[in-house]
Amino acid sequence: MSAGNKIFHFNDYKKFVIQELKQRPHGGRGQFLRIAQALNIHTTMITHIFRGNLHLSSEQTLGLAEYLGLNELETQFLVDLVMLARAGDQRTKKYFEKRILRMRAKALQLSERFEIKNELSEADQATFYSSWLYTTIRLLTAIPKFQTRAAIAEFLNLGQSKVNKLIEFLISRGLVTEKAGKIFYGNVKTYVAQDSPYVVRHHSNWRLKVVEQYDRLTTEELAFTKPVVMSESDFLKVREELVRFIETFNKISEPSPCEKLYCLNIDWVQIK
Repeated sequence: MSAGNKIFHFNDYKKFVIQELKQRPHGGRGQFLRIAQALNIHTTMITHIFRGNLHLSSEQTLGLAEYLGLNELETQFLVDLVMLARAGDQRTKKYFEKRILRMRAKALQLSERFEIKNELSEADQATFYSSWLYTTIRLLTAIPKFQTRAAIAEFLNLGQSKVNKLIEFLISRGLVTEKAGKIFYGNVKTYVAQDSPYVVRHHSNWRLKVVEQYDRLTTEELAFTKPVVMSESDFLKVREELVRFIETFNKISEPSPCEKLYCLNIDWVQIK
């Protein structure tokens, strides 16, 4: 995880910088000297800032962001953390706390976090996300025993003509490929963003499918629901933990051998 990704986990810029430097070669030894040189200040001043009660100036903050290689959004987040630390009254503190919450939420959008792009046209997305069957058939083709039309139709308990129609759409869009009577998972990327007009259909398709199986869950499966009340800042902390889990989930699932079809549903929302 890059320094930029890490910064959104912090409410204290000093803790972020110290933690980041510890991850560098030799445990960060000599980093304060290099930062002091980059900011054109004495190393004693750096020590007083990160080990004492002094704070960075705006100019020093921008210099530090450049030294750490932060992008524009990450730099703005660092600036706001510094301004929060320097706040002299509750009104100013509350102002920057709200800015930080909004910016963290923006930074944690999954499409930006994972740099996912959807390669389907608008019209094709409308079809693809209209039914859970399109995704299911595509995923099944990654499992060797389901790489024929007949095997897919049998697994889904659907007529062969209906399955063929679904497969032809997937083939025509590069979502699957067919060779010598076998169907294989294609390389075209799909992702439905939070602001997509198809996101409700996509989520509801799979949640309804999982709900159908609640009375047949095995001891190896898991379903968890817990309404709670908490602060907005803690709500975002939980969200970040879920995003970290998704990162871990992707690292495990992407190289995993394709043996069975599973579905992960995570809901963490404000009840309005």
